Amino acid sequence: MLITDDGSENKGAVTDMLAKPGMLWKKIIAQVDIVQSNSMVEAANKIIKHRFLYKQCIACLAELKNKLPAIIEEYNNTPLVSLSAYTPNEVLAGKTPDFKRFEKQFFIARKKRISANQNVTCDTC
Repeated sequence: MLITDDGSENKGAVTDMLAKPGMLWKKIIAQVDIVQSNSMVEAANKIIKHRFLYKQCIACLAELKNKLPAIIEEYNNTPLVSLSAYTPNEVLAGKTPDFKRFEKQFFIARKKRISANQNVTCDTC
């Protein structure tokens, strides 16, 4: 099975290729054919593209293959909001994301932002 989302990049040529007689792969659409989603992988791909790949000039596939291990290692050791500031490696090692972990700090930061915004004076308003 090839699990994809229902995005346009997974239609047309991909669908045609998988529909050929004798093809061993079957296309399954996440959240349509099955309840699971590929949103976690999509999010990781987006982060890797925007934080790492788009900032570099990569000339060929061989260069990309050479750079990917270091990029993936850095990503796996970067704290993520979606993991309540744990890294993917920490979660894989058994830490459980706890979104109340920074509740007090978020509350204090919000109060400070509101206060700062209320104290801004604007000569044109």
